[in-house]
Amino acid sequence: MANARAGSSQRVLVSFSAAPSIVASPKWQQVQTALRAQLPLRNIHWKPASHSSIRTIQELDVDLVPLDTPRDEHTQIPVTILEKPLLNIYVIVLQNTDVEGYRATVKKQIKDWHSDVTARRNQEWLVVHITRPDSRAPTANLFQLRGSVLEKIRADFNTERRERCVQVAWSPEIDAPAIWAELINRIKDGIMSAFDLAESLASSFEGVNLFEDAYGQYEELETTFYHVLKEKNLSWFGTLITPTTGDDSAPLLSGERKAYRELILANTISVFDFRIYLLSRQCELLAQRGRITFSFSGPILNSFNAAKGELLDLARTQLDVIGVTAGHLPRRPPFSSTCNPLTSPAQTSSTLTITNTELLAAIKDAEAFYKLYLDATNRAIELYTTAGRRKFALRLHGSLAALDLHRGEYKTALSVYMSLPAHYAPHMWTALEAFMLSNALDTHTVFEHEKDMEWIHIVLSFLKSYVDNLGTDLLMHEEDKVEYISGLVESLHQAATRLDADLAHPNHSAASLKVFPDARIAETKDGCFLDVTVQNQLPCLLPVNEISVFLTGKDSEQCTFSTTLSGIPSGKTDLTLFCPAVTAGTYVLDSSELRMAKLCLQYQHRKPPSKMPSIRKELPLLVHIPKDLLALEVTVSQPNKIELGEPSTSLVAVSSGRNHVVKAIIKLASSGVTFRPKDAFYSDRKLLLNISLPGYWFDRGAVEQISQELKVIDNFIVLEDIPKHSVVTLVVPHSDISAFQAMNVVTEIQYTTVLEPSLSRTIRATQVVVTALPISVNVEDFFRGSRLFSKFTISTTSHQHVRICTAQLMPRNGGLDGVKISPTTTKNRGVVVESVVEESVTRALVDSSSPHQHRAIIINNIVKALENDAGWVDLYGITGEIKISRVPKADLSEEAAELLEKAKQLLSEHKHPYPPVGIWREIQIPVDVPYMTIAASACVKILATPFSDGSAKPGSMPLYAGQPISASLSIHTSFHWGSSVGDKERRYLLRYDVEEMAREWLVSGPKRGDFSAADGETNVVPITLIALHHGELALPKVSITALPMPGELTMGGSMAVPSIETSQIHGAETVLVLPRGGRTKIPSAGATTKAHLRPNLRRPLTMSSEIDDMDVATFLVCDYA
Repeated sequence: MANARAGSSQRVLVSFSAAPSIVASPKWQQVQTALRAQLPLRNIHWKPASHSSIRTIQELDVDLVPLDTPRDEHTQIPVTILEKPLLNIYVIVLQNTDVEGYRATVKKQIKDWHSDVTARRNQEWLVVHITRPDSRAPTANLFQLRGSVLEKIRADFNTERRERCVQVAWSPEIDAPAIWAELINRIKDGIMSAFDLAESLASSFEGVNLFEDAYGQYEELETTFYHVLKEKNLSWFGTLITPTTGDDSAPLLSGERKAYRELILANTISVFDFRIYLLSRQCELLAQRGRITFSFSGPILNSFNAAKGELLDLARTQLDVIGVTAGHLPRRPPFSSTCNPLTSPAQTSSTLTITNTELLAAIKDAEAFYKLYLDATNRAIELYTTAGRRKFALRLHGSLAALDLHRGEYKTALSVYMSLPAHYAPHMWTALEAFMLSNALDTHTVFEHEKDMEWIHIVLSFLKSYVDNLGTDLLMHEEDKVEYISGLVESLHQAATRLDADLAHPNHSAASLKVFPDARIAETKDGCFLDVTVQNQLPCLLPVNEISVFLTGKDSEQCTFSTTLSGIPSGKTDLTLFCPAVTAGTYVLDSSELRMAKLCLQYQHRKPPSKMPSIRKELPLLVHIPKDLLALEVTVSQPNKIELGEPSTSLVAVSSGRNHVVKAIIKLASSGVTFRPKDAFYSDRKLLLNISLPGYWFDRGAVEQISQELKVIDNFIVLEDIPKHSVVTLVVPHSDISAFQAMNVVTEIQYTTVLEPSLSRTIRATQVVVTALPISVNVEDFFRGSRLFSKFTISTTSHQHVRICTAQLMPRNGGLDGVKISPTTTKNRGVVVESVVEESVTRALVDSSSPHQHRAIIINNIVKALENDAGWVDLYGITGEIKISRVPKADLSEEAAELLEKAKQLLSEHKHPYPPVGIWREIQIPVDVPYMTIAASACVKILATPFSDGSAKPGSMPLYAGQPISASLSIHTSFHWGSSVGDKERRYLLRYDVEEMAREWLVSGPKRGDFSAADGETNVVPITLIALHHGELALPKVSITALPMPGELTMGGSMAVPSIETSQIHGAETVLVLPRGGRTKIPSAGATTKAHLRPNLRRPLTMSSEIDDMDVATFLVCDYA
């Protein structure tokens, strides 16, 4: 909330009107005197529409004037709304009960006054009804509705929501401030309401002591003035400037120097005088600081300083005219920019003379002029900087540098010219930037500085501005532009040649480069061609020695296409770049470079990631590089023979392709894996000839023995003298990778060939090598005394099919003492598809004129067809035939297409050979001999009689349901697979338990018990079995567990329990139990006892029982005498 005190002589006007009869009466003077006694108004709260805060006017002077006193002048530019009433008051003196008098005369008087005041703009109105305090409103009877005079006035005139009618109960005898309170509040509201309608006028703000708001209004008026100047709508103004005698000596900001207000009202004020008037009014408001308790800061002070800076800048412009006219300044930019070159001093005449002594001295003395020029310019720069208008200040520094250059101070001028372009560039002032750079170059030449790296940067910046500004006149002298630019470029090339190190300059606009998305194979040598279009934006030859394009692929793979040339002419030029070694794939255009001696013009084509999301994303340019089937290639894979438990190795295959390799240096690297090249060796010490693609192996190609040892220098594998179309395979050991499923191997090979011994090619590629085994093996062991039966289950670990040729269980080197392995018979299975394809293509190329070239193409097309369609797999698995439905032939020659058809025919006629041919991968998995402390076997035998030791022969005696059956349980223990083998003194405490089979058998006897077991000992326990139903029943199982060994403890402190495995010898046996049906009578015999059932009953008793297959009967035999 801002506070203000009265500080202006201007007051707010309020008109005071009444009926002529009231104005002529003595009471009218009494009413005015009583109302003036309540003035001035105090504590007025106002909230402007353009501000959110409430302003408080502590005290406001108000003059009561008759309605017809203020003049009403009509001008296009208002002066202040305070010269007219903000509020009009009409006073009526009438009893509140005199409704008939109001209707007869007073209503018409109010209506006439109301029509007059509402036609006036930006003014409010108020009706005041003065009545005696003792008057009361009339009371209406039953048949007549009557009201007060105040109610009638409100009903007739108070049509809006705002209350405009006030009643004051006053008399000269009773005059208290509380009587006028409501009227005073209405007057405040009316004044503020009228003030809101015209707050755009700054004088009104000043009149009500709101100086900060007044200053803001002058700022808005100044902005409107600039807009008028821009639109060139100067109909309100006179000439640009109207000089008078003594203007150059009078105070510039004096408000009394001219009648500015009259000139504004007459619409004859000049543009210069109006600008001076606005600035002087701002200064007057700022001068109130000494009398008013508030301070100007922030935007207001910045605006004031900027206005002063503009005046000083305008003064400096006039000094340019005076300096050029007096001969102190040259007639060229920037001094001549304000002078008309067609007008000479002799052609201008004026009746006015210069009266300012400082200007007169500057015209006569050059040094005085320079001092005045420097003072005015530096003051303008200081004010612009203080006001935050840095761009305006930067523009003036160029004038100071031009003045230093004119005065011969080359070192200072050169320093300024070299520093200004960096400040102009962010504001996109390309023309001004180029002008400063041109002056810097001229100053550098005049000052005879060395053309060093700093000079090169100036030239590059100048050429960039030249291209961006399309060669405007500000860029250089009036001589031939092409010759001027050509000389600069040639000097730039010579300076770049003398540099000690390469100098990189990013994204220069002198040239642009367009790259085509498809590369081409070189055909006759390793490498690819890439077409580009270079456009030279300069009007002369650009002496570029080399052009390079850098591509980035997956896993940070990079390749460089380049070419050498003598220069790029102006305009577009088509060029073909070459990369001697590149890996096939899709690459992103990363950057390019134009080399001019040791100056490198670098261009970034891939935009860095932006933090802000963009609606329109610029996609990077993708360059496709095709696969060269005859180029040298290095592949890394798992070895053909994998031995678990042995040091890990990888198989590295180097295919020479079309090249006779003189020397090849190989480097392997992978994150988390350490390769040991010094321990590497040749795979089988053979060089496979006539093979173009590594990975496709067969035994029927030519083989040459490798005699030399593998050479390793500083962990780099060195291969020498590799013939054409050959493959060298190496086995390279490395650290353990059992924790990885795959590893990314970065291979880098540097090689030279016989045809191009001076060209060293380098291929760097990343390959994913799967380290996980393609199969998993599960082992299940069965202990049978001194024999061990092992069941191996082999399954694939991926979605691919795995064909097993053979599986063998072999002892390790040196064998195992006392262990004999008896393998099961295995069936040989088929042949690998790769060998079939290789052999069929070899047979098809017997009569070919260029077998090496056609071989790679045909194999590649067949492999693609097999990968795209899996319909051949099932038929191949059964018969060995490979039926290929469709093979692409679009890019094949006529001879290659015929050879491809021949190879397809050979594949369709193929049959699985026996024994299998080709190179199969071999995996050796070590298997430990299992450990078992006790191997126990349990056997349940059916005995012929309870007293016999031998078992009953099957079918020798029938077994019936419900019949007791004698059996024996024998338990044999062996320590052969534990640590106590051969120890006859060693015994273990075991517990056996016959399985409960409640639905099939009832077991009688010691079916559970403990016994002490020794190696090779058999324990026999007799038991009795009763079959609960007929049928073919399995004998009960027996479980045997080991009990803790007293005195032996485990690591955890508990008693040790030996391991044990139990086998059921009778586990596969069943017995046939017959049913017993019908009725059986059993006579009593073999007993002589007497029964005393009844005294008169002495007869034999015959008892019978029906036995079925689910019941068991007990018999009682009775006899009597």
